[in-house]
Amino acid sequence: MNVFNLNITIDILIYFFIIVFSILGTFLIRYSDNKKIKTDPLIGIYKAASQLRKNIPVEKINTHEKLYYPYNRKMKFYSRLGIILILLSAGLSIYKIFW
Repeated sequence: MNVFNLNITIDILIYFFIIVFSILGTFLIRYSDNKKIKTDPLIGIYKAASQLRKNIPVEKINTHEKLYYPYNRKMKFYSRLGIILILLSAGLSIYKIFW
């Protein structure tokens, strides 16, 4: 196997990874955005108020911390992974354009 065939093989692999990373990153971002649970944006204020006063209902805060927060954190991880994959494919594309 000479150097020319090896260069073509590496080019084909890079093109393949560009396509796969782009598609996978796009699907991860779309999936994580659609699967996020909508939560109350004032939950932080409720949490701070519950420390100051004892008559604030704690059920909403406990539900948020035990159910919504870990799930949304996992979805945020998927979203960040999708962005990293898209940036990686963009970097590979720029590499292939200029070199």
